[in-house]
Amino acid sequence: MMYVDYAKLPKAEVKIFADGQLVDGMEYQVKYLSKNTREFYAQIGGLKSKVKSVQIKAPKPLGAKRYIDVVFHVFELSTTDPGYDALTYQDIQQKQLESAIAYANAVFNNVYGKDPNGGQANFEFRLAKKNPAGMALALPGYNKILYDASWKASPTAQFLPTNFTAKINATAAYQWNKDKFLNIYIYPTVANTSIGNNRAAYQLVPAGQQAIEGLPISLTRKPKSRQLIFIQSTVWGFSGQFSFRSRVSK
Repeated sequence: MMYVDYAKLPKAEVKIFADGQLVDGMEYQVKYLSKNTREFYAQIGGLKSKVKSVQIKAPKPLGAKRYIDVVFHVFELSTTDPGYDALTYQDIQQKQLESAIAYANAVFNNVYGKDPNGGQANFEFRLAKKNPAGMALALPGYNKILYDASWKASPTAQFLPTNFTAKINATAAYQWNKDKFLNIYIYPTVANTSIGNNRAAYQLVPAGQQAIEGLPISLTRKPKSRQLIFIQSTVWGFSGQFSFRSRVSK
């Protein structure tokens, strides 16, 4: 048997059939639930695949939309620090934060998903417009924090994640009300620096639902205040993987 990548074949040679009818393209959507199942098969030239029966289910009601106010705590090197170089240093830009929020909303609301069982969470991340005191932010969702060499154990050492997490843990102003905001921290580190285990520590499984494999289950423990998210930044921007639990508001 030889493996053939269908994507490299001429489009006219790859055909998908639903209930015996040729599908236009490689995606199929159901608008009306006139039948509970559909029969699919593929055909390439004179070769026909086995028929696969797919059950069609009506989508569940979404319910009321929820909103999560996000604040990015962006750590930027002070211009008075000896290590600051105006020719090479690049600040995190507001458009990068906006792009990150837009992408997160698209992912959590299944814009990019192709799984037929996928669904949208029906909540929206949005950049916070006000700080905890109710004052309007100059840039939505942007809280700039300046740092310098005094944060390090040695002026000649490189900045490490612990330099920033220690400051965050010791400074109440760096931790906005976690019942109202999703706090995200963006700070610089050298290449290949680990920020530790960022997987969900446990999961709460509602009665009658199936647990996600690979995560510890807690039947009695309830989430405390929201988890914080740490993102390592590079000279060209920022990236990272994260999971979180957060209360949401209507």
